[in-house]
Amino acid sequence: RIELIRTTAWSNSSSKTLCKRMNNQILSDIEKLIGSEKFNKLIKETRFTYERNKFFYWQEMIFKEIEEKLNIIIQNSEDYFNLFKGAKYSKLNQIYGSWILESIDMKQETTMKLIHGSPKQYVEFKLDNMYQAFQSGASCFEILSGTLSGEIDFWTGATKNVVTRGIYQLDNNQLSICVSADSRDRPKKMQRNDDFYWVLYNYSKTDIQANLPSNGFEDSFELEPGKFIPKGFFE
Repeated sequence: RIELIRTTAWSNSSSKTLCKRMNNQILSDIEKLIGSEKFNKLIKETRFTYERNKFFYWQEMIFKEIEEKLNIIIQNSEDYFNLFKGAKYSKLNQIYGSWILESIDMKQETTMKLIHGSPKQYVEFKLDNMYQAFQSGASCFEILSGTLSGEIDFWTGATKNVVTRGIYQLDNNQLSICVSADSRDRPKKMQRNDDFYWVLYNYSKTDIQANLPSNGFEDSFELEPGKFIPKGFFE
């Protein structure tokens, strides 16, 4: 196990350089484990947590995972501060932003629980971890692992009582998400599977900012003077 070494123990410049290199390697390992979003959140809350002198529950859960999987122990807010102060923000996962839902590959005659959106609709993965689709509603999402591919969950409401589990794959401006529509086990492959009720969603990146409303139902397209149908509504 690695216990974070207090900065007071490092007196000469060579030791400080070694300590910085160790910290950078630890930070890199942590980012690979928990993903860019959680990593950036830890950086953002460094000063506030240090002044508060107490971890939040979500931080405790992350540090527990770090200890279990990396054998790195972050015991208190001082350890946290010494490790994360001055750390550089990671590049956000490319899944954030606006997309067009191009297709849904599923068993048509079966009624299944789906994440929001219909083919050719604008959707947005927001930085507050809200997934919104024009005229189809909104839900929460969480990227559990990875930066270009990994696990992702969707749910509605304030708590994760009923979760739609999935996996995602990013390839340049294309995004694929495969979810288990009956909330059973997470899909193992990026493909439709009628036996396990896996549904495949395919998206393409768009530069158009749909500015989807918070409730997911109001019109968000530009309305031209003298016209009643918003521009781009049928595109």
